[in-house]
Amino acid sequence: MRRIVAFCDQSNKVPGRLLEGLYRTGRRRGDAVIVAVVVYGARRSPRRQPRSLRARRRRRNRHAASAWANRRGIPLIRVARGQVNSCETIERLRSLRPTDG
Repeated sequence: MRRIVAFCDQSNKVPGRLLEGLYRTGRRRGDAVIVAVVVYGARRSPRRQPRSLRARRRRRNRHAASAWANRRGIPLIRVARGQVNSCETIERLRSLRPTDG
């Protein structure tokens, strides 16, 4: 069985939909499992917003990779842009034992 680590940019809404397709296909065929999702990019500072804006943002971000990973219970690894190839990140990914290819 293939062990997959998916890399996604947090600013895009599409990765959650793509991850869901990969997840369902792997389960249906029984040959792949997503072991972690690596999300990179700038994280916005939390600001207090009116309740209606927070609710709209929550609905809009439900397709983000981080929201998808949290719903599925898949480990989420947040990495600052430029730190994807750091020694700590590489060692953490190796500990997940993803398959090559």
